[in-house]
Amino acid sequence: MALDITSIYSALFLILLTITIPSIICSIYIVYHFIRSQELRKRLNNHIIVVLVLFSFIQPGLGLFDWFCNVFGPIIVGTVATMILIIRVILQKHRIGQRAIWQRNRKMVIQLASLSTMYIAVWIPDIISYVIPIIVSNPLALDLASNVFCYFEYLAALLCPFVCLVGLPEVRQSIRQIFIRFNTVQPTFQNPVGFLRP
Repeated sequence: MALDITSIYSALFLILLTITIPSIICSIYIVYHFIRSQELRKRLNNHIIVVLVLFSFIQPGLGLFDWFCNVFGPIIVGTVATMILIIRVILQKHRIGQRAIWQRNRKMVIQLASLSTMYIAVWIPDIISYVIPIIVSNPLALDLASNVFCYFEYLAALLCPFVCLVGLPEVRQSIRQIFIRFNTVQPTFQNPVGFLRP
């Protein structure tokens, strides 16, 4: 059973286009907010987010060995390292006198967990779709791997600004203020209440 390539490509184009435009707008807003706020520029976890966005665009994949070394290996290592770091921070939270450290690290752990979950959710179908044709020679699996799931890796870079936006309460607050400002109802004329009093 072969897949209809033209309909798949047009659907993938529309999906990627509808995600790309809000992603670019969100990225520009986050970078603008980083540039505008000196407090956000000083925080280390914000620098890590910017570096992750830059590295998400560099994805070499030459041959099966390179694919295992450059795609499968880093996803597994990143997943295990993230789990170890989160478990370590949670265990430190339960020690006596470590509540203040937890309050400082909570935002970083939330950002790290959300980014790692997003990357794992995006890359797992891609990894599975490339491993299945190696194990089972099925033309449908090969069509899916080469025509559909190969575009999933772009979703990580496109969804990264939205995940970063979730982890930055200052930026969320400024967006909320913008929407509150647009929804404010103001009177169109002044009611002279002072003249009605006896």
